[in-house]
Formats: sequence, structure tokens, C-alpha cells
Amino acid sequence: MKKSKIVLLTAIIGLTALIGAGSVCAFADTTETAAGIDNAHLIVIGCADVKGEADECVISGSIEAIGNDMADAEKKSGEILAKAREIFKPYGEVCENHYGVYPMYESNGYTATRYLTFTTDKTDNMNEIREKLASAGVNRLDGVCYRMKDDSALKLRALQLAVENAKAKAAALGASGELVKVEEISCYPTFRDCGDGKYDNGVTYTASVRAVFATFPKKEHEQKLPENKNEPQEPAANR
Repeated sequence: MKKSKIVLLTAIIGLTALIGAGSVCAFADTTETAAGIDNAHLIVIGCADVKGEADECVISGSIEAIGNDMADAEKKSGEILAKAREIFKPYGEVCENHYGVYPMYESNGYTATRYLTFTTDKTDNMNEIREKLASAGVNRLDGVCYRMKDDSALKLRALQLAVENAKAKAAALGASGELVKVEEISCYPTFRDCGDGKYDNGVTYTASVRAVFATFPKKEHEQKLPENKNEPQEPAANR
């Protein structure tokens, strides 16, 4: 059996073992020439999660108010917005992202809609904040997004652990050479949703990298070319 086939067979067996253990995203890439294997690499996807605590939260919501005419709808929505700003003042800032007034085609009157975001660093008071906004007249709360004001250290740690994960996979697949190249695929945050209207301020950064490893060292039997390629070679019998 050729050496290239042995390398591929070893990689396939190792990959099967990894999949059985719950690790995936690894494959071998080899190139064979007439003189044997000229270049062989193992390409591995490394993944890692790092958990942290969010220090900021953004809540999306909107206000809808119905009036007999456009001015009446605008006035009612403005009053609700002023009340929401006052109630939210101890928690953070309110931003109005979009505003519009539309006629009600099925009946007389107009609907005024204001789309808002509420930003706060009181990440432990989500249920309390949402209840107060609802009592102020914010009649739609779309979602909660936890984040970190400075997440650079957490992202870097997640990427570092993803590289270590790739190295472990490569070793399990039989790579004996060094890390040749590594590229970031993704690194993004997600937050834990407890359900039942409860929120957890934990943030998890998930990172993945593409790492390329040499499958074995340079062939020892390779002969060095003479400095002058045009110089005739001495016959083997006379050496």
C-alpha cells in the first residue's frame, strides 16, 4: 500500500473516532505526485465556547396609538413616549428609531407608531423594567439583547481555545507536523434564555477557526540538487 493511502486511512480511522466522541469538522487533504507525496496537509475546524457576564442590555419595543385624525394619533403616541422616557430614566437611555402615522382603512382614524430601543446596564432587572415599560403604555416589547461594552478579551480567549481544539483534533487524526496556517471563521455572542419570561445576563462567545497542519515532516531521503544543474553527474560505478 502506498504511503499516501496509509496516511489517508489513518486520517479516516481517526475521524471516525472523533465523530463517535461528538467532535466533527475535520478532513484530510493530500496531493500526490509521480515521485510520491510531495505535499500533504490535514485541515481541521476547531471550535470553542467562552462564557461571560453581560454588562449591557438593549430592549426593542414600540408604541401604537389610535386617534380620530393624524394630529390626535401623534399627540397620544407622544404622551406615551414621554411617560416611557420618564419611567426608564433611572435605568438608562431611550432611542426613537422610526416614527410613522398611517390611516386605518377598515375604519375612520389614524394609527401612530414609534419604534424604540431601551439601553440599560441594569442587566439584573429585566422583568422589572419590562413591567414598568408596559405600564407606561409601551404595547409591544419584541426582544432582549445582552451584550458587553468591551468584549475584546472574551473574543480573543474564545479564538485561542478554538486553536487549541484544532490542535487536539489534528493530533487525534495523526498529524505529526506543525501548524501551517490558521484562519478565523466566526466569533459571535449568544445569550442564555431561561424561558417563562425570565432572563439570564450570561453571554457565550462561540468561535471557530480553520487550521492547516502538515501530516508528516519533510522526507529525509530527498537528495539535494547540485549547485550547477548543468554540471555532469559522475556515474554511480565510479563513486
